[in-house]
Amino acid sequence: MTMMSTLALKANTPAVRAELATMGAAYTGYKSDEQLHPEAIDPNLIYIALLVATQEHGEDFTQLLWQLFLDSHNAHERENFLSAMAQSSDPKIAQWLRTKLLSSEIKDNEIFPIMWGQMNRSENRDDMWAWAKDNMPDLLERVAKQRQGQLPSIFDTFCSLEKAADIEQFFDPIIDNLESGPRNLANA
Repeated sequence: MTMMSTLALKANTPAVRAELATMGAAYTGYKSDEQLHPEAIDPNLIYIALLVATQEHGEDFTQLLWQLFLDSHNAHERENFLSAMAQSSDPKIAQWLRTKLLSSEIKDNEIFPIMWGQMNRSENRDDMWAWAKDNMPDLLERVAKQRQGQLPSIFDTFCSLEKAADIEQFFDPIIDNLESGPRNLANA
């Protein structure tokens, strides 16, 4: 799995990406019955196949993943769907998924995978950070009290002193009220 992931995501090997996108489509019944087909893929490749298929097939595939996510009661499936959608480099998909962060369709414990996924994509980082700053009171309402202190660590993928200062300045007034917040902010 690691080799396919590296070839697909780091090296952007067209043949590997095409194979994974085909696997993702087969697993989800994309452009056919839109039902899950676990037998169509090695379980170890599901996440990477969904991620590549999301990137390759775009908005139509993402909408299918969203519907499969809503229909699923399996936490592992739901995390795979969300994490794959969150890694989209399409700004329209990324923005749409951010609007879902405060939706009742997302369980409280499913917020972080979306945020981490978006922060893993350089093209989504600034928009994810801006969204978080604009929506922090509502976000704090949704995140369990014992996990609120982890919020600063989501933004540790920025690599500039300017962003570090912005994050520190933003969290400074509230950080002492977040369990483990000061330590997570210092680490971020």
